[in-house]
Amino acid sequence: MTTVHAVLTAVAVLATGVIYGTDAFCALVLRPALTHTDDRALASVSGFVHNYGDDRLAGA
Repeated sequence: MTTVHAVLTAVAVLATGVIYGTDAFCALVLRPALTHTDDRALASVSGFVHNYGDDRLAGA
């Protein structure tokens, strides 16, 4: 049972790192970059992000 706990803990830590890394990237790179776009471009980019997210996370 100890091995199972160790594996699950490792998976949880890695998943948390991926989520944190994605959030940090968006906060540090995407948000400042998107502040320089006009409303039409921002709406278009947001729409594409949601379309890709829906396709990739359909089962979630």
